[in-house]
Amino acid sequence: VAAEPFTQQRPILQHLMGEPLAMRLLDNAEKLRDQPGAAPGFADVQRHLSRTIWAEADARPDMAAWRRNLQREHAGLLAAAVLRTQHARADTRAVYLQEARWLMDWLRRHPGTGLGPQERVHRQDVLDTLQRAMAASWIRAAG
Repeated sequence: VAAEPFTQQRPILQHLMGEPLAMRLLDNAEKLRDQPGAAPGFADVQRHLSRTIWAEADARPDMAAWRRNLQREHAGLLAAAVLRTQHARADTRAVYLQEARWLMDWLRRHPGTGLGPQERVHRQDVLDTLQRAMAASWIRAAG
C-alpha cells in the first residue's frame, strides 16, 4: 500500500520526461514562436516537474518512502538523459543538463541536516548518481 502512489506516478513521470513529449513541446514552441508564453515549453515543464518533486523534501522530515522512490526515479531518468548523447534535438539535452545541474546544486545546499539518516543517505545517493552521470557524459563527449 505504501508504494501505491509511486506505482501510479512512475509512468506519468516517465511520460513527462520522455523524448516524445519533448519533441511535441519543442515543435509547438516553434509554431508559437510569435506568441511568447502562449504554451509551456519543454524547459518550463521540466523545471516545474523538478521543483514540484523536490519541493516538500525539506518541509517533511518524515517523508514517505514512495516520495523518496519518486525522487530517485526522477534523478535516475535525469541521469539517463544526461548520459544519452543522441537526442532528437540538442535543446532536449541542454534542458536535461540544466535540470541535473539545478538538482545537484539543490542537494549540495540541502544535504538533509536535521533530517533522519534515511533521508540524508537518499540525498547523497541521488547526488552521487547525478555526479557520476555528468562525469561520464563529459568523458563520452571528449572521447
